[in-house]
Amino acid sequence: MLWLLACNNDTTLADESEFKIYSSDSLGFEIEYPKTFETREYFNQFIPIAFFEKITDSTTDIYPENVLVNIEPIPVEVPFGDFIKASKTQLKIMMPELEIFGEDSINIDGVPTGVYQFKRPKENGPDFVAKMFVLKDKNRAINFSCTATEEMFETYQPIFDRIVNSLKLKKK
Repeated sequence: MLWLLACNNDTTLADESEFKIYSSDSLGFEIEYPKTFETREYFNQFIPIAFFEKITDSTTDIYPENVLVNIEPIPVEVPFGDFIKASKTQLKIMMPELEIFGEDSINIDGVPTGVYQFKRPKENGPDFVAKMFVLKDKNRAINFSCTATEEMFETYQPIFDRIVNSLKLKKK
């Protein structure tokens, strides 16, 4: 008799030696990310820090999995639920083809966080899935957009969750 067992080896997700810490006083937080990812500061004018998986073979993998961090001011009097609803509406206006799903609320470092996912179909390319984490910290919103191709999203979701859940806000 032959038994074949499949198991998910999460040692890379649990092994602290496989992660680095990114810390920024100016952004007001620190976060862990896998050593297989690289940081890109000031990725663009809206993204002060991004984490991209390093591509080992760009001929077969031209879309690196990534976590983009956007920080934007938000008036203190705006209810957090309204802000999240507005952010989803803005995405739908920019990309009407989006399918939003998986909405939830969690706490990260003691801060209420809205979570939702969306699928972005691409004409002439792979479809993408993103998981959004939106926190309101004092007078700012911190948005984490965790993106992978639809085919690879399930594989990367635990890594994305680990990255974002490691967030530690710096108290000022």
